[in-house]
Amino acid sequence: MPFLDAPEPELKIAAAQALGKIGNPVAIDPLVNRLSDSERDVRLHAIEALGMIRGAKAIPALVRSLGEQDEQIVAKAEWALCELQEMAVEPLTKALSTESAAVVPSLVRVLGRIGNIRAIFPLIKVLETAGAQLKKTVADSLLAIDKHLTEENPISVILKEGYSWAQFSIAEALAGMDDERAFDLLIKIARDTLTDKDFKKLAGIPDKRIVECSMQILHLIKLNVAQLFAKVGNDKAIPVIRDFFAQGDNAQRQWCVEALGGIQTEGALDALIDILKKPEFQIPLDLLSKQLIASKSRKLVEKLLLAASHPAEPVRYAIASVLGETRDPRAIRTLSQLVKDPADKVRGAAIEAIGKIGTTAAVPPAIEALKDAVEAVRAKAAQVLGELKDTAAVEFLEKTTSDTSELVRQLSVKSLSQMADARVPDIIIKSLSDKSAVVRGTAVETLGQRKERIALPHLIKSLEDSAESVREKAAAALALIGDTQAILPLLARLDDPSPLVPLACSEAIVSFKSRAYLVLVEALKHPEERMRRHACDLLIRIGEESLVQRLLKLASDRNNNLRENIARILGRIGGEKVVDTLVQLLADRNGSVRRTAAEALGALRDIRAIVALKKAERDQTREVRQAASTAIQEIFKANKLT
Repeated sequence: MPFLDAPEPELKIAAAQALGKIGNPVAIDPLVNRLSDSERDVRLHAIEALGMIRGAKAIPALVRSLGEQDEQIVAKAEWALCELQEMAVEPLTKALSTESAAVVPSLVRVLGRIGNIRAIFPLIKVLETAGAQLKKTVADSLLAIDKHLTEENPISVILKEGYSWAQFSIAEALAGMDDERAFDLLIKIARDTLTDKDFKKLAGIPDKRIVECSMQILHLIKLNVAQLFAKVGNDKAIPVIRDFFAQGDNAQRQWCVEALGGIQTEGALDALIDILKKPEFQIPLDLLSKQLIASKSRKLVEKLLLAASHPAEPVRYAIASVLGETRDPRAIRTLSQLVKDPADKVRGAAIEAIGKIGTTAAVPPAIEALKDAVEAVRAKAAQVLGELKDTAAVEFLEKTTSDTSELVRQLSVKSLSQMADARVPDIIIKSLSDKSAVVRGTAVETLGQRKERIALPHLIKSLEDSAESVREKAAAALALIGDTQAILPLLARLDDPSPLVPLACSEAIVSFKSRAYLVLVEALKHPEERMRRHACDLLIRIGEESLVQRLLKLASDRNNNLRENIARILGRIGGEKVVDTLVQLLADRNGSVRRTAAEALGALRDIRAIVALKKAERDQTREVRQAASTAIQEIFKANKLT
């Protein structure tokens, strides 16, 4: 070491070389002192020796050497700092904000060569104030770090998903500088973050949540990458994405479609249409359509129209479908031609597309399609005409209500129900006699939804249809129309053998609320016991104060059945105000009325009825005596009397 202080430059150089080879940290301070030597070669060899020794104490001095004007010395200082590897990262990242601007490019280069992840975000921060040249240097270093971590010294698979967010930040920074390398990095993130091989490794970890979380994180990563492409992408990104598309699997190709959709340039639009023309890639049509529509380009329709005569059936089908999603009237003429396509799937898609566009120009081709030989096409045409709601289609839909296909007949009825035309009710009523229960049920439903009073007798007749589903729907339809003429027929079906029809009929009657009182009270006199029972049950269910008052006025009616059922109903919904009336009915001339009155008083549990019930215990009829005795017990128990 004494030779470092020799007057001869040659001796100092030789000493520095020897100390570098020995590699003893004791030599660091003497060598640092030589960094201010007047001889340029002495400084150069001292820097080299410090790089060979690799001591952290040398870092500040080596950083100062980066500020020299001599390019060779600066390069040697950069090399020496690189030799220090990870121990230099923290001091160098701090120096980025403390050292002079002249030194920063060297610091950036060194950090890039070391390749440590801790340098990524400090380098990105440098971009906030950097000029064009420094930005380029930072970009180079960021990509060098990424290469080191993913290729030269790959990180563990369990860390890859976390590192991908750092990669994303690098790509975002590059994109902010209009650096085209951002696009390659984005593709790299989407392709390599977690491969199938990586997932196989993760599957060996006992904690299965790791794989589950990793899959979700990977989805988020790819979503963010696609969104960044949408934000910063341009036509320069398209070749990168297309190359990845050509090489990728189905999931990666779908991601490419999303990325292209986000770019929203004419070049991206052309790329998406090219993919649309290649059904062999099996990209979901709804995804492609969504991205094409997202372009918001007026040229989309023009480009699709040019491709509408493509020889491949799947392509024509896809084009027809996307044209429909554009809702652009310019497509009607071409879609009208596709309605005559030799492939039935294409014809069906064209009809559906016409319906989505929804102009009056769509009606004639849809009407023409009602004559198609294929059931599915005719059915789609019938459905579309309903969506268009153009009354010009009524006479044609009337014909298809007699179609050989049950589906076509059903959809024709549904579509007619959308038409504001006086001819429609009679046409739908005819379908109530269709041989198919499905069609009859649809006709019943539509007449109810339209509240067609003219259909009332026909719907009442449908309550006796052979199909359970039709009878059930008829009850619901009558409720929608709301005419009280339907109440008695509905009441009659409460003993229907189906478990569903009685429920539908009772719900229909309940929907009338107080408007049902008159009919139901009258039904309490019905000669059939089942009708009286059903009417009584329904009045109990829907009864309100106004019903109680009505029944009190009728309590002295001459009809025995009416008085008996009034007593039963008052016992359920009457309250204390009906006690006197029920007490009077305890003396009724009819034994059934007296028995029911006693039961009703027991249900009300009002103490005021005890005297009358005591008297009824001596009634000439055994059933009345038993009912009175039971009622007294209930009142005593409820009022805690002994």
